[in-house]
Amino acid sequence: MTQKFSNRLLALLSSRKFFWGVIVFFVFESVWIAVSARYPMAFDEDFHFGILKLYAGNHFSPFFASQPAGGDAFGAVARDPSYLYHYLISFPYRLVSLLTDSQMAQVVILRCVNVALFAGGLIAFRKLFLRAKLSPALAHVVLTIFVLIPIVPLLAGQINYDNLLILTVPLTLLLAISILDGIRAQKIHVAQILFLGSVLFLESLVKYSFLPIAGAVAGYLTYRLVRSFWARWSTLPEAVVTNYRQLSSKTIAGLAVLLVVSMGLFVQRYGVNALTYRTALPDCAVVLTEAQCHHYVPWARNHELVSQKVAIDKNPLAYANLWFHAMLLRSVFAINGPFSDYTNYFPLWLPQATIEFLCLVSVVLAIFFAKKLFARHPELQLLAATALLYLVVLVYTNYKGYLHTGEPVAVNGRYLLLVLPLVLAIAALAFVCFLRKLNIVWFRPMLATVIIMVLLQGGGFVTFILQSDATWYWSGNRTVEHMNSVARTILRPLVYEKPAERFLKYE
Repeated sequence: MTQKFSNRLLALLSSRKFFWGVIVFFVFESVWIAVSARYPMAFDEDFHFGILKLYAGNHFSPFFASQPAGGDAFGAVARDPSYLYHYLISFPYRLVSLLTDSQMAQVVILRCVNVALFAGGLIAFRKLFLRAKLSPALAHVVLTIFVLIPIVPLLAGQINYDNLLILTVPLTLLLAISILDGIRAQKIHVAQILFLGSVLFLESLVKYSFLPIAGAVAGYLTYRLVRSFWARWSTLPEAVVTNYRQLSSKTIAGLAVLLVVSMGLFVQRYGVNALTYRTALPDCAVVLTEAQCHHYVPWARNHELVSQKVAIDKNPLAYANLWFHAMLLRSVFAINGPFSDYTNYFPLWLPQATIEFLCLVSVVLAIFFAKKLFARHPELQLLAATALLYLVVLVYTNYKGYLHTGEPVAVNGRYLLLVLPLVLAIAALAFVCFLRKLNIVWFRPMLATVIIMVLLQGGGFVTFILQSDATWYWSGNRTVEHMNSVARTILRPLVYEKPAERFLKYE
């Protein structure tokens, strides 16, 4: 009986209908927040909306000759390398602004565009996991857990450049795996390599934090290329020429133009910054005056923190513990926008406890079963390298910021979302290896179902609904207030809701 029930659960979790149900749920919860939440939301939404409006007023050019009027609130705009999202989203904004002057309508429509980008990313992640030889059930469970993390719909339902990278990162990894397949077969796919190079340059212009991902992908492919041709270097030029001759002249010309343009755009920001300011990511006060930078809230905050800095504990292990718990907290909390000084509530107990437990156990299991995991899923090496390098750079950057300001600023769970599906996939496979070792593989679908059911006790947009109030919604919009009030009334008897224990400052 138990085995039969387990098989039925496995069939359900493996089905495409289940996956599309997850996508529908994700879109519903994200659009709910997009329609409900007052502008601006917490994750720098006013920053992103403000900059894309500057680009919309800059005709069709992605370049500013100098700091644009009204741009001081957004830092050194003309030299910011993370601009491609704002430039691209400025075009939907131009269209919407022709149809309506209502800021609420403009923001909600652009938020829905971001939900679509994020949903596309979930579909791409599924394809990536299947390509990495995860079972459909495991891929679907991983993505279900992902969309039940409270800050996922909170991020997806607002204007933010991370949403574009959520779509492009798995697509990039899929392309890299295709190139890897060729390398293993002693073949060099020239077109794919040129296209990948262009993509890495362009994605680095969406957000500078993509650079570690670009480095991991390029580094791992280079490593596999060297390993594959190590004893037969003489065959490498032949493999390149053979594949090159199979390409049409139009394909070669198109890829060459794309590579030159993307490289040129990359150099125009990162390269020129490095030559002019001796760093690819110059501080605002290096490009502009301090008076101008005081209008830029993150810079002004850090400047004030440095001036008030006191002795701090510099122990990296102590900071790592602080970082982990802050990241966990800011992945499962509910937070309001800047108009209420970023009021955020202690998360609901069950989602927090479940995710913390899964994190700690997964690390142990992943280390213990690493050799088996990579042997059975060689593509997983690329995913692991990408996630690991990104996390190392993120922790190091946050630690440097902590030493500079004396406070753990910019430690936000949303920064993990670019690689979190990869981490969850590795963790899920580690759990499978553990159950296989215990000879209870049949227990997998039941364990997955239990985790999902527990996360539903506050996961996804449930935390937002239960912990928000009328001040969180569009001012004066009775419809939004009423639908959230009704949803709260329905959910309260169904969800184990521990009262908010304390307020936490969001930086």
